[in-house]
Amino acid sequence: MRSVFGLCALLATTAIAGAPERLPAFDALRARLHLTDEQCARIEPLFERRRVELQKTRAQLVGATSRSAKRSVLRGAKHQQETFLSEVDAQLEPEQKTEWDKVRAEMRDKLRASWQARQDAQGAL
Repeated sequence: MRSVFGLCALLATTAIAGAPERLPAFDALRARLHLTDEQCARIEPLFERRRVELQKTRAQLVGATSRSAKRSVLRGAKHQQETFLSEVDAQLEPEQKTEWDKVRAEMRDKLRASWQARQDAQGAL
């Protein structure tokens, strides 16, 4: 198994690093979850804040000079992610939460596949 630390770093930086996995497009999410206008008004700012957080995390990781510093950045990113997910969940109805969980699972699967492909490519060099 490749580095879990590497996977965590990729998870924290995908929206900025250009990996295929990032926050889903809000319009697509709106349609898939059948969000009301009121839900959109509450959730869209959460997505914008998360996008900015991911940008900052990416910059912090690039500037981190030690594994310890990177771990610290990733711990902060994990907390931000948990906060974001709980705030989004609080805005959704039970059936929407089920679909949101599916969206997140699909994103994780794509991310893992992308990460594994990168690890395999690096190993081939």
